Parts: sequence; structure tokens; C-alpha cells
Amino acid sequence: SLSNPQVSNQEKSNILEKKLTTLGWYDQLHFADPEGKIIASTFKQAIYQDISKEIWYPQIKQNFIHVTDVMVSRFLGKEVLIFSNTVQDEQNNVLGYVIAEFSLDVLTDLLKSTPQNFEAYLISKKGKIIAQKGPPLQENPSISSKGFYQSKDTFLQQQVFSQGYFSFTGNEWQVVVQILKETAYEPIRNFTFLLFVFALLIGLLVVILGHF
Repeated sequence: SLSNPQVSNQEKSNILEKKLTTLGWYDQLHFADPEGKIIASTFKQAIYQDISKEIWYPQIKQNFIHVTDVMVSRFLGKEVLIFSNTVQDEQNNVLGYVIAEFSLDVLTDLLKSTPQNFEAYLISKKGKIIAQKGPPLQENPSISSKGFYQSKDTFLQQQVFSQGYFSFTGNEWQVVVQILKETAYEPIRNFTFLLFVFALLIGLLVVILGHF
């Protein structure tokens, strides 16, 4: 395992390769030592690269589980979310960090898999739409963290804010789900269920990383 000091860096890269194949949701997986040097990775060019100067690195050292806002991957050159999970030994000494680069395309695919009549939007704490299913939302700049809306005369709309899950303290994201009123009442139970599913979305992603 990644926490076993007897396992070579090459073997650790092989472990990450198998995890990447099994999970399927991530673009790349890396394992960095406590000083921020990547010692194992599914992306060969990343090995031995120093990530300690990355803007998000101090946060992964402070939080057992951390999820960044949307950013451009240093290695892939495209927008991703970065998930990190601290690896410890039995005495709780930090051995390193598992870092996963998560494709925004997956989030879009998840939204598209929801019932056809719903419009859904995942929005970052900076007000950026990370993934969407539906036409662009109208934004009120004065309340950008809460104020994405369309005409409530036409739509039923609900917002769900990230409150954290286990060791993940939340990242101020929100999910906005809306549906035409004339459709919503046929039947309303599906609407309620969908909101519940999206409220758990970020938590479920974090739980997957917890299995390392």
C-alpha cells in the first residue's frame, strides 16, 4: 500500500494506475511526500516534480481531506478539481498526500444523467459554473454566492450548499436545481429525491478518496 515504506515508488505508481483504472473518474493520480515532491504518479512526467509552491499546497497540509476550486492543471493544461487525502502511518505521522485531478467533464456527465426535465448547475464559491445541464443562468453580481436564478414565476428552484462531509469541511459550492412549474408537479417526489442526491454529491466523491 502507499503507507508501506517497504513498497518502492515504482510499485506505488502501479498501485495508483490500478486505482485510476478502477475508479475511472479521475484524469491522473499522484502521491507526494510530506515535502511536496511527487514520488509516484500515473503521469510519468509528474514524478519528482515539486508541488510545494502550488497555491493549493498549504491547504492540503492543513486539511486531512481537501478539495480545491476549479483550476488549470499544471500537468494536463486543462481545468480540473484537485482532491487530496493525507496518508498516515499507525502513529498518525504524515507519510504523504494522495492527489487526484478530477475532470470537469465527469461532473457534466453526472448532471446530464439526471431526469430530462431538470436543469442543474454546480457552482464554485467564486461564482463559476463548474458543470451545468441547461441554458446559462442569470447572475445577480451583488449576491453571486447565492443569487443565481431564473424567473421563479416559471420555475421551481432550489439551492443546496456544501456543508462538508466527515473530515471534509466544505468548500462553499452550491448546486442549483430548477424545473418548470408545469412539469414539477408531475410528480413532485422526483424533484425532492434529486435534491437529496445532489446534496450528497461532493461527499460521495470525497468518500471515494478516503479508500486509499
